[in-house]
Amino acid sequence: MFNITGLSWKRLAGMVMLHVLLNSLGILVALSLIEGAIAGPLAVAVVFAINGISAFTLMSVIKRRYRKHNAILTRIFDAMPDVVLAKDYDGNFVFCNETVASLYGAKPEDMVGKDDFHFTGNREQADFFLENVQAVMNRNQIEQVYEDSTDTETGEARHFQSLKIPFRDINGDPKIFVLAKDITDITKLKVEADRNKKRLQQVLDVSQEGLWEWNAKTNQVLHNHQWELITGVQGSDCSFAEFESCILVEDRSKVRQALQMLVERNLPYSIEFRMKRPDGKIIWVWDRGKVAEFDEAGQPLWLVGIVQDITEEKLNQEKITHLAYYDQLTGLANRTHLEEEVKVAIEDSRRRDAYNALLFMDLDRFKLLNDSHGHDMGDRLLQEVAKRLTNCVGAGDTIARFGGDEFVVLLTGIDATSEGEAALLAEGTAQAILNSFEMPFQLGEVEYSCSSSVGIAIFSTDDMSLDELLKQADMAMYDAKGAGRNAIRFFDPEMQTAAYSRAVLEADLKRDLNAGKLELYYQPQINSGGQIVGVEALLRWPHDDLGMVPPAEFIPIAESSGLILSLGDWILKTACLQLSEWAKDPILSKLVLSINVSPVQLHAKGFVRSVISALEESGAPADKLKIEITESMLVRNMDECICKMLNLKKYGVLFSLDDFGTGYSSLFYLKEMPLDQLKIDQSFVRDILIDPNDAAIAEMIVALGKTLGLSVIAEGVETEAQRVRLQQLGCHAYQGYLFARPMPLKDFALFTRSFNRGAGQQALLDDAVAFVA
Repeated sequence: MFNITGLSWKRLAGMVMLHVLLNSLGILVALSLIEGAIAGPLAVAVVFAINGISAFTLMSVIKRRYRKHNAILTRIFDAMPDVVLAKDYDGNFVFCNETVASLYGAKPEDMVGKDDFHFTGNREQADFFLENVQAVMNRNQIEQVYEDSTDTETGEARHFQSLKIPFRDINGDPKIFVLAKDITDITKLKVEADRNKKRLQQVLDVSQEGLWEWNAKTNQVLHNHQWELITGVQGSDCSFAEFESCILVEDRSKVRQALQMLVERNLPYSIEFRMKRPDGKIIWVWDRGKVAEFDEAGQPLWLVGIVQDITEEKLNQEKITHLAYYDQLTGLANRTHLEEEVKVAIEDSRRRDAYNALLFMDLDRFKLLNDSHGHDMGDRLLQEVAKRLTNCVGAGDTIARFGGDEFVVLLTGIDATSEGEAALLAEGTAQAILNSFEMPFQLGEVEYSCSSSVGIAIFSTDDMSLDELLKQADMAMYDAKGAGRNAIRFFDPEMQTAAYSRAVLEADLKRDLNAGKLELYYQPQINSGGQIVGVEALLRWPHDDLGMVPPAEFIPIAESSGLILSLGDWILKTACLQLSEWAKDPILSKLVLSINVSPVQLHAKGFVRSVISALEESGAPADKLKIEITESMLVRNMDECICKMLNLKKYGVLFSLDDFGTGYSSLFYLKEMPLDQLKIDQSFVRDILIDPNDAAIAEMIVALGKTLGLSVIAEGVETEAQRVRLQQLGCHAYQGYLFARPMPLKDFALFTRSFNRGAGQQALLDDAVAFVA
């Protein structure tokens, strides 16, 4: 407890005065003492005299009362959670409460007369505490400081807010009274808050986001440095007004509405808008805001938000959008963009009960330009076509490059109220397009003339799907091409019927191919000596309901549907298996079997491997397999085709150039190709007796074959006169109805055995003698 000797006379007099007041005696004197009129020992004596109390008796009472009062104070101090202590100039405890003692793991009475080091063993900390209290006592001024201490039991650092009061005891010795509040938990919260604030600032710096705060009541606006860097607006009392003035007029209402909904309805927002910074740079900003604090009435008080410069992202997004929705070569809409526009147009037609039109156009003989002048020149043409199309349509219409040399024009601005009116307006646009093609295209130093075929489909409701509409316009375009190109055709129901028939035929073809119902027919190839030297395998389709379907009907369907690869693979494997069987027969083993391959099959990546696999798996002799290719196949990727032919030639496979003279083969490439045979097309054979040009072409092909060391065969030979004329021109191998029609396998085997026994050969010789005579 406190030692009474540590009290001054004035304080003792005060306590005596309290005793006097409690006994209702000497009120006037007591008041005088309180005012400080009488002080020191004299005051005590006066009080004694007035009350008639002996000094010994009075001092005994005072001591008892003081001890009791001191005990009460001690219990109060011990109950306090705060640190209460007193120290002398040497740093020894004069007094401490239970809170202090618990920190040091001791009892209050045991700590009196000892310093901090005695309990903590931490000399550095004890010296620091000593220096600190001595400095306060030397300055003799009340101070409030923040300091730390270590809990001896847990080793935990505790933080205190201390009030330090220096005083001198009755002997004049300096002492210090300390009242310290443990603010460890508050400090931790503050440290955590500071850490979170620092983290938030680091996150904002990393994410390049600016932070803003707005007091809705005072209109005070605060923001961080990053906000200034983004917006270009410097901090000031009018920064918010300046920021608002920088927002583009077109976007200003959107920002105001978002803020209004936030203030009035507490609806957080996330918006993007444009602003023109004070330096003149236009940027895109992503702004997000919410209410952070409400006032007593529940109204928004503080609004907070973050802004981010998304200009680069917007530019990248525009680039991605352009890549996704626009053709990179011409700048026109691509197929994806067109599909979306058509969907909107279909819905709009239904809503307005109006008619719109879709034009599907294709450039005529575009491949010829690519093949003769290169793909770069073809790209230039497509770019020039795009420019001319743009000049032929209205601002609200959509022009798209659909793929390759195909373009689609969606007319949504014709605003027609009837189908006839829409057809008339669409035809006018289509004619303007054809007229724009009359002037040659200037492609660098090359001047190129090109025409176009246009198909038109009219639509007015949403009953029609997008794919169906495109199919209709596409069919009309192909009808225009069939009419001689440079023409315009409208879709009509007959085209739809034909399209349905094609779809049914395609499904049947796929079904019968999988069921193994297709067959190979064989047509013999005869030399001038009347011997069968080869045979061509021809695909036939015996349909259950339609009978024998002509190849001219189902081959185009197979090519357009993708079935041609499966068909070609089946033909190849079947032919190789047949060659393997014939190799066991002395008569048939001498025959060379020719098969046709489609352009799709030839250009497929695995073509060479598929041929070699078919030969190896079947065991067929490679030098008895002849692959017939047409000139049209070589138009695309000529070098690639020659490379594949050379690879197969090394394996022993033979090659024949079919329909020679009808395409555009370069003589240079003809020299480079590993051919074994040229085949005169039947179009030259048909009129060889009456058309000198056909005869001259046939003779030229024969001469070219001899020069290149190639055999020559004529197809479509139907009369003996044609055969004799061909023989006179130097052609010594023939194929056609004169000798035999294509026949099933079993019939061909019988025919070959009969023919090779001499009957066929003798008949040919007899006919030849009769014809010459």
